[in-house]
Amino acid sequence: MTDVFTAGDQVFATNGRRNVYALTAGSGEKQWAIETDVAVSVETVTEDNVLVEAYDDQREESTLFALDRSSGEENWRFERDEHTLGPVVLAGGHALVEAADRTGTVFALDPATGEIHWQFECDASLSDAPLVFDGKVYLASQSGTIHRLELSSGTETRSYQTESSDNNLTHNSAGLYYFDGAVVYGITRSLKPA
Repeated sequence: MTDVFTAGDQVFATNGRRNVYALTAGSGEKQWAIETDVAVSVETVTEDNVLVEAYDDQREESTLFALDRSSGEENWRFERDEHTLGPVVLAGGHALVEAADRTGTVFALDPATGEIHWQFECDASLSDAPLVFDGKVYLASQSGTIHRLELSSGTETRSYQTESSDNNLTHNSAGLYYFDGAVVYGITRSLKPA
């Protein structure tokens, strides 16, 4: 599978294996390329960095690293002893990433430096990527709990227990919704049934 992200006049892509490329949009001219020793995927692009996840299936390790958009040089890395990291969500000056282990720990990293701003350990691994709106982070764990955190601090302000262990979250201006594979449920942003 090939990952492709565009940002300004740049295109960032992987070949589905071990390479990351930066190309000039329009002409396709190669700006830089790197080769890693493990499989990689481009997760997102910030003002200065390309955030890339690398997975080593044999050692059961995963790494999120930031490549400089201009040069491809590594600016920082975040390593975990878990098999995979979840998708990266950029919000409020944080790069939110889940360690996809049994605990579902979510880390808020500084996207410029990789420094950990805060971390939150769920009661189980997550069913879906973190959902962020109105300064809150919503997490759906596989225990059926929906957690609401303050984006700025990672402090849990509320939780709601659903009847399903596999919930996917979405939202619109009216509220928050979760889907258990068969039924869509609506709850308010304060995590009360709608």
